[in-house]
Amino acid sequence: MVWAVLLKYTGGFSRLLPSLATVAAMAVEGDPATTARIFCLALILGGVAGLKLAN
Repeated sequence: MVWAVLLKYTGGFSRLLPSLATVAAMAVEGDPATTARIFCLALILGGVAGLKLAN
């Protein structure tokens, strides 16, 4: 549940360090890292980065 607390500090995954800490906490807590989950997370992070670059 640490990742759920860290999630509020990510600012919608726009802050790098809290975002990395959240992803690391998810991995450490044993959430299954299936290919589909990793792909979806990469899409979310790519979308946030794309929106930041478009502004």
